[in-house]
Amino acid sequence: MVGCFVLELKRAETTSGERPWRPRVGSRGGELPPAFYGLVNAVDSELGDRLHAASGRAPYTAGCFKLRSGGDGLRLRFTALTREVFAALSAGLFARLTGGERLRLGGEPFELVRFTFDGADEPLAGLSDYPRLLPPTPPRHLSFRFLTPATFRAGDANLPLPLPQSVFRGLWEKWNAFAPPDLRMDREVLTVAEKHVVPCAFRVRSAERQVKQGKVVGFFGNCRYEILGDQSPEVAQALGALTNYAFYAGVGAKTTMGLGQALTECAPSV
Repeated sequence: MVGCFVLELKRAETTSGERPWRPRVGSRGGELPPAFYGLVNAVDSELGDRLHAASGRAPYTAGCFKLRSGGDGLRLRFTALTREVFAALSAGLFARLTGGERLRLGGEPFELVRFTFDGADEPLAGLSDYPRLLPPTPPRHLSFRFLTPATFRAGDANLPLPLPQSVFRGLWEKWNAFAPPDLRMDREVLTVAEKHVVPCAFRVRSAERQVKQGKVVGFFGNCRYEILGDQSPEVAQALGALTNYAFYAGVGAKTTMGLGQALTECAPSV
């Protein structure tokens, strides 16, 4: 199971005469993991401790966005890449909503007004499972809309470019880490992504985001990739599944701190 929750938060306290409040969506990266662990720990502290202590790829992502209606509040976006994380996160959210306990970000108190995983209600929300991420027909074009800056680790540096080998390698590794064993992908999928997938249209810009360790430069915008040559239907479907997976898994580094949030679409050749 994979799921994406969108939380609507309202600022809990205001003081007469204070300066106008700013949502600071681009500088809250370090505040997102503690908020996530607070929700999980409330219902399953063993899981929360295990996730916090784990190294490597995390089975969740987090993002921060402005309210669609404006006003003093935020939207948080938490995704779960395993059934265990989904169950704990949903239970933690229900408990917080019904109990009225405030959620804190960087010391600021917020009220949880509502949350949803219904994509019809909120385009950044969704619910699926790994088999359903496989497209019904082999795609030729793979489209990404990077909502928040994405970047990739390259040695000791960050590489803020939408290179297909970078995009799909991370998704392939996450898929094989968290998907059911019978759906794991072999290395041929990654080889095709590295050698036969190219950007065919893109419009991206650079941007900085504040994370716990400091500022990170990434890119955001739109990028469409094309699968070149006569690739097998199975490999093309696998690349389509990874594209759909990016909606939940995020793209690139520091996806638990707001980076690499994306909307995606895969389409057959026309």
